Amino acid sequence: MTFKLPKLKAPKTPTVGSWWDDVVDGLTDAEKAAEKAATDAANAAAKAATDAANAAAKAAQDALDEAAKLAQEAADEAARLAKEAADAAEKAAKDAADAIEKAANDAAQAVTDITNASIASAAAVLDMTVEAVTDGVNDAIKDINETVLEPVAQASVDALGAAAAAASLAVDEFEAGCVVAAVAIEAGAVKVEEGLVAIGEYLESHACNIALGGLITGAFAGMLNNPATEAETTAMFAPLSAATAATMVASAVEEIAYRAVSATIASAMVEVVWVIPEVRKGVGHSKDALVASVAFLIQCMVQTTPWALLSPQTASVAVAGLVGYVVSSLVCDGTLPGMES
Repeated sequence: MTFKLPKLKAPKTPTVGSWWDDVVDGLTDAEKAAEKAATDAANAAAKAATDAANAAAKAAQDALDEAAKLAQEAADEAARLAKEAADAAEKAAKDAADAIEKAANDAAQAVTDITNASIASAAAVLDMTVEAVTDGVNDAIKDINETVLEPVAQASVDALGAAAAAASLAVDEFEAGCVVAAVAIEAGAVKVEEGLVAIGEYLESHACNIALGGLITGAFAGMLNNPATEAETTAMFAPLSAATAATMVASAVEEIAYRAVSATIASAMVEVVWVIPEVRKGVGHSKDALVASVAFLIQCMVQTTPWALLSPQTASVAVAGLVGYVVSSLVCDGTLPGMES
Protein backbone atom coordinates (compact mmCIF):
# COMPACT_ATOMS: atom_id res chain seq x y z
CA MET A 1 0.00 0.00 0.00
CA THR A 2 1.26 3.32 -0.94
CA PHE A 3 0.49 6.50 1.03
CA LYS A 4 0.51 9.90 -0.66
CA LEU A 5 1.19 12.83 1.46
CA PRO A 6 -0.88 16.01 0.74
CA LYS A 7 0.84 18.85 -0.86
CA LEU A 8 1.34 21.61 1.55
CA LYS A 9 1.56 25.20 0.37
CA ALA A 10 3.88 27.41 2.12
CA PRO A 11 2.15 30.26 3.83
CA LYS A 12 2.16 33.40 1.90
CA THR A 13 4.32 35.90 3.49
CA PRO A 14 2.38 39.09 4.00
CA THR A 15 3.81 42.08 2.47
CA VAL A 16 4.01 45.41 4.19
CA GLY A 17 1.76 47.02 1.62
CA SER A 18 -1.13 44.69 2.05
CA TRP A 19 -1.08 44.90 5.86
CA TRP A 20 -1.07 48.63 5.86
CA ASP A 21 -3.92 48.70 3.49
CA ASP A 22 -5.91 46.68 5.97
CA VAL A 23 -4.98 49.07 8.73
CA VAL A 24 -5.86 52.01 6.56
CA ASP A 25 -9.11 50.40 5.57
CA GLY A 26 -9.92 49.82 9.24
CA LEU A 27 -9.13 53.39 10.10
CA THR A 28 -11.27 54.60 7.21
CA ASP A 29 -14.15 52.52 8.41
CA ALA A 30 -13.74 53.94 11.92
CA GLU A 31 -13.68 57.46 10.56
CA LYS A 32 -16.73 56.74 8.54
CA ALA A 33 -18.40 55.26 11.56
CA ALA A 34 -17.39 58.25 13.67
CA GLU A 35 -18.52 60.64 10.98
CA LYS A 36 -21.82 58.80 10.71
CA ALA A 37 -22.18 58.85 14.44
CA ALA A 38 -21.46 62.58 14.50
CA THR A 39 -23.91 63.15 11.68
CA ASP A 40 -26.50 61.02 13.37
CA ALA A 41 -25.90 62.88 16.62
CA ALA A 42 -26.16 66.22 14.85
CA ASN A 43 -29.30 65.13 13.09
CA ALA A 44 -30.70 63.84 16.35
CA ALA A 45 -29.81 67.11 18.07
CA ALA A 46 -31.31 69.12 15.22
CA LYS A 47 -34.42 67.00 15.32
CA ALA A 48 -34.63 67.36 19.07
CA ALA A 49 -34.18 71.14 18.74
CA THR A 50 -36.79 71.26 15.99
CA ASP A 51 -39.15 69.13 18.05
CA ALA A 52 -38.52 71.34 21.06
CA ALA A 53 -39.09 74.46 18.99
CA ASN A 54 -42.22 72.99 17.49
CA ALA A 55 -43.42 71.97 20.92
CA ALA A 56 -42.67 75.43 22.27
CA ALA A 57 -44.41 77.04 19.31
CA LYS A 58 -47.39 74.75 19.76
CA ALA A 59 -47.49 75.51 23.46
CA ALA A 60 -47.30 79.22 22.72
CA GLN A 61 -50.02 78.93 20.09
CA ASP A 62 -52.14 76.88 22.45
CA ALA A 63 -51.62 79.54 25.11
CA LEU A 64 -52.55 82.26 22.64
CA ASP A 65 -55.60 80.31 21.51
CA GLU A 66 -56.64 79.77 25.12
CA ALA A 67 -56.06 83.43 25.94
CA ALA A 68 -58.04 84.48 22.85
CA LYS A 69 -60.81 82.07 23.83
CA LEU A 70 -60.89 83.44 27.38
CA ALA A 71 -60.81 87.00 26.05
CA GLN A 72 -63.69 86.26 23.68
CA GLU A 73 -65.64 84.62 26.46
CA ALA A 74 -64.96 87.64 28.66
CA ALA A 75 -65.99 89.99 25.84
CA ASP A 76 -69.14 87.97 25.21
CA GLU A 77 -69.98 88.04 28.91
CA ALA A 78 -69.30 91.76 29.09
CA ALA A 79 -71.50 92.30 26.03
CA ARG A 80 -74.22 90.19 27.60
CA LEU A 81 -74.03 92.12 30.86
CA ALA A 82 -73.96 95.41 28.97
CA LYS A 83 -77.03 94.39 26.99
CA GLU A 84 -78.80 93.33 30.17
CA ALA A 85 -77.87 96.66 31.75
CA ALA A 86 -79.03 98.57 28.65
CA ASP A 87 -82.27 96.58 28.55
CA ALA A 88 -82.79 97.21 32.26
CA ALA A 89 -82.07 100.93 31.81
CA GLU A 90 -84.42 101.10 28.84
CA LYS A 91 -87.12 99.32 30.81
CA ALA A 92 -86.57 101.58 33.81
CA ALA A 93 -86.76 104.66 31.57
CA LYS A 94 -89.92 103.34 29.93
CA ASP A 95 -91.44 102.49 33.30
CA ALA A 96 -90.57 105.97 34.57
CA ALA A 97 -92.02 107.59 31.45
CA ASP A 98 -95.14 105.46 31.74
CA ALA A 99 -95.45 106.37 35.41
CA ILE A 100 -95.08 110.07 34.63
CA GLU A 101 -97.59 109.83 31.82
CA LYS A 102 -100.00 107.91 34.04
CA ALA A 103 -99.58 110.47 36.82
CA ALA A 104 -100.22 113.29 34.36
CA ASN A 105 -103.25 111.50 32.94
CA ASP A 106 -104.54 110.73 36.43
CA ALA A 107 -104.07 114.36 37.46
CA ALA A 108 -105.78 115.60 34.31
CA GLN A 109 -108.61 113.18 34.90
CA ALA A 110 -108.87 114.36 38.51
CA VAL A 111 -109.19 117.96 37.31
CA THR A 112 -111.83 116.92 34.81
CA ASP A 113 -113.72 114.94 37.43
CA ILE A 114 -113.67 117.82 39.93
CA THR A 115 -114.77 120.31 37.29
CA ASN A 116 -117.51 118.07 35.95
CA ALA A 117 -118.77 117.34 39.45
CA SER A 118 -118.84 121.04 40.33
CA ILE A 119 -120.65 122.00 37.12
CA ALA A 120 -123.12 119.15 37.64
CA SER A 121 -123.68 120.33 41.21
CA ALA A 122 -124.21 123.91 40.04
CA ALA A 123 -126.60 122.68 37.35
CA ALA A 124 -128.61 120.83 39.97
CA VAL A 125 -128.72 123.89 42.26
CA LEU A 126 -129.71 126.15 39.39
CA ASP A 127 -132.12 123.56 37.99
CA MET A 128 -130.38 123.63 34.61
CA THR A 129 -128.64 121.18 32.35
CA VAL A 130 -124.89 120.72 32.52
CA GLU A 131 -124.64 121.95 28.93
CA ALA A 132 -126.52 125.14 29.79
CA VAL A 133 -124.21 125.84 32.74
CA THR A 134 -121.13 125.22 30.58
CA ASP A 135 -122.47 127.55 27.92
CA GLY A 136 -123.18 130.13 30.62
CA VAL A 137 -119.58 129.96 31.86
CA ASN A 138 -118.19 130.44 28.36
CA ASP A 139 -120.58 133.29 27.60
CA ALA A 140 -119.67 135.02 30.86
CA ILE A 141 -115.96 134.95 30.02
CA LYS A 142 -116.71 136.32 26.56
CA ASP A 143 -118.93 139.10 27.96
CA ILE A 144 -116.27 140.17 30.46
CA ASN A 145 -113.62 140.39 27.76
CA GLU A 146 -115.88 142.63 25.67
CA THR A 147 -115.79 145.29 28.38
CA VAL A 148 -114.43 148.59 27.06
CA LEU A 149 -111.51 149.84 29.12
CA GLU A 150 -109.44 153.01 29.10
CA PRO A 151 -106.46 152.67 26.72
CA VAL A 152 -103.91 152.47 29.54
CA ALA A 153 -105.86 149.73 31.30
CA GLN A 154 -106.42 147.85 28.05
CA ALA A 155 -102.69 148.00 27.31
CA SER A 156 -101.99 146.42 30.70
CA VAL A 157 -104.57 143.70 30.05
CA ASP A 158 -103.04 143.02 26.63
CA ALA A 159 -99.54 142.80 28.10
CA LEU A 160 -100.66 140.31 30.72
CA GLY A 161 -102.67 138.37 28.14
CA ALA A 162 -99.61 138.06 25.88
CA ALA A 163 -97.59 136.81 28.84
CA ALA A 164 -100.35 134.31 29.67
CA ALA A 165 -100.26 132.99 26.11
CA ALA A 166 -96.49 132.57 26.31
CA ALA A 167 -96.94 130.64 29.57
CA SER A 168 -99.61 128.38 27.98
CA LEU A 169 -102.37 129.64 30.27
CA ALA A 170 -106.00 129.85 29.10
CA VAL A 171 -105.85 133.39 27.72
CA ASP A 172 -109.59 134.19 27.59
CA GLU A 173 -110.14 133.21 31.21
CA PHE A 174 -106.94 134.93 32.38
CA GLU A 175 -107.78 138.18 30.56
CA ALA A 176 -111.30 138.10 32.00
CA GLY A 177 -109.81 138.21 35.49
CA CYS A 178 -107.55 141.07 34.41
CA VAL A 179 -110.56 143.00 33.08
CA VAL A 180 -112.47 142.57 36.37
CA ALA A 181 -109.49 144.02 38.26
CA ALA A 182 -109.00 146.81 35.69
CA VAL A 183 -112.64 147.89 36.00
CA ALA A 184 -112.32 148.02 39.79
CA ILE A 185 -109.14 150.12 39.63
CA GLU A 186 -110.67 152.46 37.05
CA ALA A 187 -113.62 152.90 39.40
CA GLY A 188 -111.36 154.03 42.20
CA ALA A 189 -107.67 153.39 42.93
CA VAL A 190 -106.06 153.87 46.31
CA LYS A 191 -102.38 154.76 46.59
CA VAL A 192 -100.72 152.55 49.21
CA GLU A 193 -97.08 152.26 48.05
CA GLU A 194 -94.66 154.25 45.90
CA GLY A 195 -94.36 151.58 43.21
CA LEU A 196 -91.32 150.55 41.20
CA VAL A 197 -91.91 153.22 38.56
CA ALA A 198 -91.86 156.02 41.12
CA ILE A 199 -88.62 154.80 42.65
CA GLY A 200 -86.96 154.59 39.26
CA GLU A 201 -86.90 150.83 38.70
CA TYR A 202 -88.84 151.32 35.43
CA LEU A 203 -89.26 154.35 33.20
CA GLU A 204 -93.02 153.94 32.86
CA SER A 205 -95.89 151.68 33.91
CA HIS A 206 -96.30 149.81 30.63
CA ALA A 207 -92.69 148.60 30.63
CA CYS A 208 -93.11 147.54 34.24
CA ASN A 209 -96.33 145.65 33.44
CA ILE A 210 -94.68 143.80 30.57
CA ALA A 211 -91.68 142.77 32.64
CA LEU A 212 -93.73 141.81 35.66
CA GLY A 213 -96.39 140.05 33.55
CA GLY A 214 -93.95 137.40 32.38
CA LEU A 215 -92.85 136.68 35.94
CA ILE A 216 -96.41 136.51 37.28
CA THR A 217 -97.80 134.30 34.52
CA GLY A 218 -94.78 132.04 34.79
CA ALA A 219 -95.47 131.57 38.49
CA PHE A 220 -99.14 130.82 37.87
CA ALA A 221 -98.29 128.43 35.03
CA GLY A 222 -96.20 126.46 37.50
CA MET A 223 -99.31 126.11 39.64
CA LEU A 224 -102.11 125.79 37.09
CA ASN A 225 -100.30 123.70 34.46
CA ASN A 226 -98.48 121.43 36.87
CA PRO A 227 -100.03 117.93 37.14
CA ALA A 228 -98.74 117.72 40.72
CA THR A 229 -100.75 120.77 41.85
CA GLU A 230 -103.43 121.36 39.20
CA ALA A 231 -105.95 118.98 40.75
CA GLU A 232 -105.34 120.46 44.20
CA THR A 233 -105.83 123.97 42.83
CA THR A 234 -109.04 123.00 41.06
CA ALA A 235 -110.30 121.39 44.26
CA MET A 236 -109.52 124.61 46.14
CA PHE A 237 -111.89 126.52 43.82
CA ALA A 238 -114.69 123.94 43.93
CA PRO A 239 -116.17 125.39 47.18
CA LEU A 240 -116.19 128.84 45.57
CA SER A 241 -118.15 127.45 42.60
CA ALA A 242 -120.62 125.80 44.96
CA ALA A 243 -121.01 128.96 47.05
CA THR A 244 -121.51 131.01 43.89
CA ALA A 245 -124.25 128.70 42.63
CA ALA A 246 -125.95 128.83 46.03
CA THR A 247 -125.78 132.61 46.03
CA MET A 248 -127.24 132.80 42.51
CA VAL A 249 -130.44 131.09 43.63
CA ALA A 250 -130.73 132.86 46.97
CA SER A 251 -133.19 135.68 47.33
CA ALA A 252 -130.49 137.83 48.90
CA VAL A 253 -126.72 137.90 48.61
CA GLU A 254 -125.31 135.46 51.17
CA GLU A 255 -121.82 136.77 51.74
CA ILE A 256 -121.12 134.23 54.47
CA ALA A 257 -121.31 131.48 51.86
CA TYR A 258 -118.31 132.76 49.92
CA ARG A 259 -116.47 135.27 52.13
CA ALA A 260 -114.32 132.68 53.92
CA VAL A 261 -113.43 130.74 50.80
CA SER A 262 -112.59 134.01 48.98
CA ALA A 263 -110.12 134.92 51.70
CA THR A 264 -108.52 131.47 51.57
CA ILE A 265 -108.15 131.59 47.81
CA ALA A 266 -106.81 135.16 47.84
CA SER A 267 -104.13 134.27 50.37
CA ALA A 268 -103.08 131.16 48.43
CA MET A 269 -102.91 132.97 45.09
CA VAL A 270 -100.87 135.87 46.46
CA GLU A 271 -98.39 133.39 47.92
CA VAL A 272 -97.82 131.99 44.44
CA VAL A 273 -96.41 135.32 43.21
CA TRP A 274 -94.78 136.25 46.50
CA VAL A 275 -91.71 134.22 45.50
CA ILE A 276 -90.93 136.88 42.87
CA PRO A 277 -88.39 139.39 44.28
CA GLU A 278 -89.88 142.31 42.31
CA VAL A 279 -93.30 141.55 43.81
CA ARG A 280 -91.97 141.52 47.36
CA LYS A 281 -90.07 144.75 46.74
CA GLY A 282 -93.01 146.54 45.10
CA VAL A 283 -95.67 145.32 47.55
CA GLY A 284 -93.57 146.42 50.50
CA HIS A 285 -95.61 146.49 53.70
CA SER A 286 -98.95 146.15 51.90
CA LYS A 287 -99.15 142.36 51.58
CA ASP A 288 -102.16 142.10 53.89
CA ALA A 289 -103.88 144.90 52.00
CA LEU A 290 -103.15 143.07 48.74
CA VAL A 291 -104.73 139.84 50.03
CA ALA A 292 -107.75 141.73 51.33
CA SER A 293 -108.16 143.53 47.99
CA VAL A 294 -108.03 140.26 46.01
CA ALA A 295 -110.53 138.63 48.37
CA PHE A 296 -112.85 141.63 47.97
CA LEU A 297 -112.67 141.44 44.15
CA ILE A 298 -113.44 137.71 44.21
CA GLN A 299 -116.52 138.48 46.29
CA CYS A 300 -117.46 141.17 43.77
CA MET A 301 -117.17 138.60 40.97
CA VAL A 302 -119.62 136.34 42.81
CA GLN A 303 -122.11 139.19 42.76
CA THR A 304 -121.42 140.72 39.34
CA THR A 305 -120.07 137.90 37.13
CA PRO A 306 -121.05 134.68 38.95
CA TRP A 307 -121.19 132.55 35.82
CA ALA A 308 -117.44 132.89 35.38
CA LEU A 309 -116.92 131.15 38.73
CA LEU A 310 -119.21 128.13 38.29
CA SER A 311 -116.39 126.02 36.82
CA PRO A 312 -113.46 125.56 39.24
CA GLN A 313 -110.98 125.26 36.39
CA THR A 314 -112.22 128.44 34.70
CA ALA A 315 -112.42 130.27 38.02
CA SER A 316 -108.84 129.38 38.95
CA VAL A 317 -107.43 130.92 35.76
CA ALA A 318 -109.72 133.97 35.96
CA VAL A 319 -108.70 134.66 39.56
CA ALA A 320 -105.06 134.22 38.54
CA GLY A 321 -105.61 136.98 35.96
CA LEU A 322 -107.31 139.14 38.60
CA VAL A 323 -104.39 138.67 41.00
CA GLY A 324 -101.89 139.33 38.22
CA TYR A 325 -103.46 142.66 37.32
CA VAL A 326 -103.85 143.82 40.92
CA VAL A 327 -100.27 142.84 41.77
CA SER A 328 -98.95 144.63 38.67
CA SER A 329 -100.87 147.76 39.61
CA LEU A 330 -99.54 147.67 43.16
CA VAL A 331 -95.96 146.83 42.29
CA CYS A 332 -95.62 149.20 39.35
CA ASP A 333 -97.79 152.13 40.44
CA GLY A 334 -98.35 151.53 44.16
CA THR A 335 -102.16 151.45 43.77
CA LEU A 336 -104.89 149.00 44.82
CA PRO A 337 -108.59 149.07 43.86
CA GLY A 338 -110.85 150.78 46.34
CA MET A 339 -112.84 148.35 48.45
CA GLU A 340 -116.27 149.91 48.25
CA SER A 341 -119.00 147.79 46.70
